[in-house]
Amino acid sequence: MKKADGPNPPANDWMTVEIIARGNVFTVKINGKIVTEFTDEDEKRPTKGYSGFHVNGKKAAVQIRKAEVLPFSPLPTTK
Repeated sequence: MKKADGPNPPANDWMTVEIIARGNVFTVKINGKIVTEFTDEDEKRPTKGYSGFHVNGKKAAVQIRKAEVLPFSPLPTTK
């Protein structure tokens, strides 16, 4: 995954973060603006399982007010 474009958001500001995963393509938006996109080319990586939040750094903290998982319509199959 490439580093997100733009400056770091201000500390202590609430923001809307969207993580969109469709197949092996991931898009991350902050306050409606795409900050990074990537395609996971690892064919061995599972396509089903658990999701979680991970924070790096001893002093890093994240507060989550509301988390939702929303379904997408299925991706078209390739033959």
